[in-house]
Amino acid sequence: MGTRWLGGFVAILLFFVFIVFGCDTITTPKSADCTSVADTTQPATVSYASDIVPLFAPNKYNCADMGCHASNLPGLTAYRMGSYSQLFVAADQALQEGMCEIKPGDPDQSYLIWKVEGHSGIQGARMPKDRSPMTSNDLHLLRQWILEGARNN
Repeated sequence: MGTRWLGGFVAILLFFVFIVFGCDTITTPKSADCTSVADTTQPATVSYASDIVPLFAPNKYNCADMGCHASNLPGLTAYRMGSYSQLFVAADQALQEGMCEIKPGDPDQSYLIWKVEGHSGIQGARMPKDRSPMTSNDLHLLRQWILEGARNN
């Protein structure tokens, strides 16, 4: 009778926890408003094609390499950097933080910036992983591009 009573108590306790705290609070990602807050009436000073793409290239930080963010190989991250549009698709880590990968006009609310800066709220390692951090000039370019609206120019 003691084991049966304990099992019933545990079931009631779990039911109570799910009712009070919600059964999906741990697994459901937070939503984020990723609409641009940039003032795109001003001319852009940073070019996606000329300034940003080279940052992710093999001769620089190698982020868009097949072994990192340009591959669908099992075990690798779901975040892709192979094209302009892929940069904006939030992967699991950003979704769990309720953030956009890139929030045009707001680099401080862009998970990509958090990752390259090694922000204390990130999951996993600072990016680029196992490589030197971005230089302050390169980080400034990336931040400025996002601030200006992360345009495909």
